[in-house]
Amino acid sequence: MCGRWLPSQVYRDAQHAAAGIEYLMKQFDLSANPRTNAFVCGIEEKPTRRLVGHVGLSPLFDTVEVGFGVAQAEQGKGYATEAVTKICAWALEYFPLASIIGVTDAENVASRRVLIRSSFRWKEERMMRFQGADRPVVIYEIMKNWPDLRWSQPRDRSRVERSALRARSHRGAARSQT
Repeated sequence: MCGRWLPSQVYRDAQHAAAGIEYLMKQFDLSANPRTNAFVCGIEEKPTRRLVGHVGLSPLFDTVEVGFGVAQAEQGKGYATEAVTKICAWALEYFPLASIIGVTDAENVASRRVLIRSSFRWKEERMMRFQGADRPVVIYEIMKNWPDLRWSQPRDRSRVERSALRARSHRGAARSQT
């Protein structure tokens, strides 16, 4: 399943993973900005400090995109929501950014929920090149100047958003049964 949503995050072996990590470490620059350089952080399980995923910021279009991935066995435990919420709060405070976007495959309901729980709002749906293929995506956005932005408590999803997620989920289930 991870390969479907994160094909570029799968490594052939430990040497390939080490080369990817080395590349990312060389990109590190305290004066960098996510509009020009990617920032990638590990997501740790708090009690054990075991790495369970990653979260990052990178340039996309004329703004900054948040991206994330959590090991399949660790999904559904709130790691992604906490990590996305915290990195976006930090970035909006630390950098001169007006907003951050999150882009996800239209059928990836779990990632859509993470963004919604992290106070992102639906911005648009469109076709774009995403993870190596042209596909329908949903773009969410969070803006620094939203008066109701609460980092400590994620916003409740609206009825419209819940309906959209339910409809998308049902269409995907119907498609997989045929």
